[in-house]
Amino acid sequence: MKITDLVHKSFIKFSKRTRQAIDTTKIEFKIKKYIEECNKIYNKMGRLVYDCKRNNAVANMENIDKMCTSIDKYKENIKRLEKLIENIKKGNDETIIDTYIDKSYEYTNLNKKESDLKILRTQDGIKFMKFCPKCNTGNEPYSEQCVKCGRKFE
Repeated sequence: MKITDLVHKSFIKFSKRTRQAIDTTKIEFKIKKYIEECNKIYNKMGRLVYDCKRNNAVANMENIDKMCTSIDKYKENIKRLEKLIENIKKGNDETIIDTYIDKSYEYTNLNKKESDLKILRTQDGIKFMKFCPKCNTGNEPYSEQCVKCGRKFE
């Protein structure tokens, strides 16, 4: 085997491990964000119960149910992301990260903005894209307007 083949194989292995480490780190960051959101909801729920107790009022169970549902959704997403990390560590290249990550944008508690970036998995690893809300075309993160329809971003 030629030295160039060995170098090439080593480079491929190194780049794959680097991509896995970057992917894992980004997903772990997302998990931490979900945990923070859960803690905010827990605190809000605790304040609500405390205020009701201090004022001899009845807690609005509809609000508490909504908060519990939000926490459950975050916990489900955390489990999905943890499984995704396991797949990445096992070397499963067929895992599609944006399938898991993009679900986070459905939750109103994250306060989705037009300027938010989404994660797109490419052959070269993870790429952040700004998607146009009008035509759903992926644009570079620094884009001021959509490359397809011309809609200006906020």
